[in-house]
Amino acid sequence: MTFLLISIFLLCFAQYGYSYDHQLTDFDLYGPMLVANKYLVVSVVNRTYPSFAVYRPNSSNEFCIFNISINGLNQTYVMHIAIPSGVTPVPNIFTYQGIVIGNGTNEASFVVQITITSMSPCSYSSKFYKVRNDTPSDYSTLGINSFGRVSVYLDGPSTCMYDFNTNIGRFVHGQPGSVNSSFVYYAMEISDKGWGIAAGSLPYSGYYIPTLFLFTLNGSINPGINNYAVQSIMKVSMEFPWQTKKARPVSNTTDYEPVYGMSLSINENGDVLFGVQSMNTVFHLYVDPTNMTSIVFKGSRAASTTTAGIGFGKSVSWLDDTTAVILANDVSLDYTEWYASRIEIYDLSGGKQLNNTQEAYSSFPTAIQSRYSLLTNRIVAMVASYAGSIIFADSDGSIYIILPSPTGYYSATHIGNVRGHGVYFSSPAICPAGYIKQGPAQGKYLFDTCQICPVGTYYNPNTINSSNTCVACNATNTYCSFGSVADIPLDYTKSISQAIPFPKSPDLTGFEDILLLNMFNTDFETNCLVTTPFFWTLIIMGVGIVFLITMGILTLSGKCKNFRAKIEMIFTHFDIINDGERWIGGVLSITILVMIIFTGLFTSSFLKQYPKETSEAPDFTCDETLRNSQFSSRMQSLGAAIPADTATIFNLLSQQSFVATVTLLNTVVNLTVTVEKTIGTITEQLQRDLYVPTDGCIVISFNLTTNMATITVNITGSTAIGGVRIGLYGPEIVDINNKVQELNFSYAFIIQNQTLSQEPYFEMDLIQVINETKGLSTGAPSQFSGLWIPKFSKDDDRNFQTLAEYEKYHAESQTTLTIDLTQSMYYIYNIEQPIIKTANVVFKNILFVSMCMELFGFGFLFFKLAISPLCRLVSRLICQKNDESKEENNEGESESEKEEEEEDSDDESDGNEEDVHEIPKQIELPPEKTKWYKPNPKY
Repeated sequence: MTFLLISIFLLCFAQYGYSYDHQLTDFDLYGPMLVANKYLVVSVVNRTYPSFAVYRPNSSNEFCIFNISINGLNQTYVMHIAIPSGVTPVPNIFTYQGIVIGNGTNEASFVVQITITSMSPCSYSSKFYKVRNDTPSDYSTLGINSFGRVSVYLDGPSTCMYDFNTNIGRFVHGQPGSVNSSFVYYAMEISDKGWGIAAGSLPYSGYYIPTLFLFTLNGSINPGINNYAVQSIMKVSMEFPWQTKKARPVSNTTDYEPVYGMSLSINENGDVLFGVQSMNTVFHLYVDPTNMTSIVFKGSRAASTTTAGIGFGKSVSWLDDTTAVILANDVSLDYTEWYASRIEIYDLSGGKQLNNTQEAYSSFPTAIQSRYSLLTNRIVAMVASYAGSIIFADSDGSIYIILPSPTGYYSATHIGNVRGHGVYFSSPAICPAGYIKQGPAQGKYLFDTCQICPVGTYYNPNTINSSNTCVACNATNTYCSFGSVADIPLDYTKSISQAIPFPKSPDLTGFEDILLLNMFNTDFETNCLVTTPFFWTLIIMGVGIVFLITMGILTLSGKCKNFRAKIEMIFTHFDIINDGERWIGGVLSITILVMIIFTGLFTSSFLKQYPKETSEAPDFTCDETLRNSQFSSRMQSLGAAIPADTATIFNLLSQQSFVATVTLLNTVVNLTVTVEKTIGTITEQLQRDLYVPTDGCIVISFNLTTNMATITVNITGSTAIGGVRIGLYGPEIVDINNKVQELNFSYAFIIQNQTLSQEPYFEMDLIQVINETKGLSTGAPSQFSGLWIPKFSKDDDRNFQTLAEYEKYHAESQTTLTIDLTQSMYYIYNIEQPIIKTANVVFKNILFVSMCMELFGFGFLFFKLAISPLCRLVSRLICQKNDESKEENNEGESESEKEEEEEDSDDESDGNEEDVHEIPKQIELPPEKTKWYKPNPKY
């Protein structure tokens, strides 16, 4: 055995010196620290004192920690680990390469094979060989064939192959075959078909170009033949200009830089994934397993075709023959700042090729498949297993295994079942409320967690027996965004505002104008006819006209002279317009009396319409908005001196304490919630209460003792949140003439067909409103009231997401809601004062009554001086015309009568002659002839 080791040492020995940095905690350096195949997963626990975690990629509980205790190798810095690949690899073998440290500059390099003999109890056997007697290059790689027999180690100056079955090694000084001597190695993958690919870079025009070479490998080492042959070399093209600028310069080739790391993976069909994170690109290649002579380019995908970036393709792997898995990191261009880590699955079935137009089929983490809380957010390594699992390592070296799940379940990654030291795995879980799952979670569907219920539907496994159906919501009176967990009544989506507009002063603010308008209102609506003074005035005037007509009739008829005289005397006595001269003035005086009565009633009722906020709608006028109030409002800066009479109300406002409420709408209720208050640089955690008013709503309440702070509500375990309602409550404070009103407002923020983002931000600016109500009587103190009203500022594009945005960006289980609470630098000062005070009522009424009397007196005088003479003139003209007509008629009648008299005289003469001896008869004449007929005197 000693002879064989010495032989291997002589074969592989070379005198080259390289500097080497021992980074004990950075799992991002050098070769992979995590490998897996269909049967086994191996991860590095300790790189300096070789320790490995060995476990199965399925649900088996087998787990071992192997602390390597080989004599002379117990303090070996691990640079690479490798494991057999393929569909049927050797199940219990892995290898690693490291350097023995502690011997100064001459640090020997070894390759060690570990064979697991038992997982319960844990035991292993080992073989090793020395690669070289000095420190290897920072740029080296290690591979092993699918039988676990032949290992291949490549670095800058040498190539070393070793057959662990026959303990035969072969050393090739310099680069193999036609490979350029300047080739820098980064990765290697050996298929189970006798061929492999090495990835690295070659210098060209001052920078390195990512390059691959295809080699064939015999299943055993025969020192007499060439066991290793390079078949093809392929340089990848840099598609975007920025990739050339970010390429590694030729002058920088000594120290290992993770930014230029590469990754390889080969499936059973000969498809090759080649990840170059410095180019932000993954290449899809092909090698014909039956004719292993060339590498065929099939396609490539860059994380972005427009923006420079680094990190996409840091790790690549095949989950099965048609499912590609890519670690998509997002890192700053100088590789100093990490932004995000995401694992993406691509469906390449049916002859599909990886290209820039193909989107990822699914990704991790998401809102449902969130990252386990004990892991860091930065993923440094990822590998997939043909057993159906995806395994990844974080920057601290912790390992997580995402296992497949049966139909109706998804792989819950927020759960960290402990497999062993620093190794966790997922559990199958039924979908949370708002989501459904159909089909198993395996293969390309491994990240298919649950499908979110569309808008207008909801799902809650606690209330619905069905496990895979979204139920339609009541479209008329409930709110259902996508991902709803219940039928939320619309009442929970309504805002409550105390910020009502301050009233405007009426158009008429002079009491005389108001009194005149209402006393002589001619808008006789049916519902307010009885309250109209002018209506009753017209009634009295109508009665007076009827009385006037009656008196006229009595005068013409000559009847009831005594009664008529008494009535005229009574009304003449009431005549205050003509000082008792005319009885008609008394009728008008009664009308004035009615107006005076209504004036008094109106004034008394109008005084009670103050202040406006406590008075009811008036029943003494048709105008229901009529109030004895006029208003003024102004905005003032808090930088100016506050008036002395308002100092008390300002102090009371500053003393009012708040209870803040944050209502989450349409989300699961089993949440973990913390509330923090930040003032300046001091952050304090607040006590909070949670309660559920209805299914799908959770109310978070907490006390606030300040109105200037940043409130952060951390919500863990949530999925979709349909919306949020933010409110403040403060108790009423009363101090004599000062009153701080009860604060009770809430504003709902929802957008139809969208849901809340994971980092919503709201600015709430609190404005002080001071209301002064002046006294109704002279000398009465003013009443002051104060109220806080909010002004919200928000960005809907930031606070809400569409379904497409939610599925793409909602990757974490935590939602951080921020409320920036501030106090405005100005306040609003409102003043309410009466239109008329009690001290002015009597004088104003006397003026109005006097005006009414003067109006009636003027009207009567106008009638007397203008209307009455005009009427007499018209009457005289009419009578004169009638007299002339009568005279003409009388003249015609006189001529006719004369002719008739002559005829009668002739007849009488004849009769006298014939009947002279007869007794005369009595003559009957018509009435019209009695005026002129006279009997004959002789009779």
